[in-house]
Amino acid sequence: MLPIAAWEFSVGVYLTVKGFKPAAVAALTSTDRDSELSPA
Repeated sequence: MLPIAAWEFSVGVYLTVKGFKPAAVAALTSTDRDSELSPA
């Protein structure tokens, strides 16, 4: 149980310090939307 808690804590700290890339998330969502809206 402790290794899981340590992993979750370290990932949370890493993402808080390093930060997220909103542009990457926006690129993924726009690509997904384009593929859903395009005719097959």
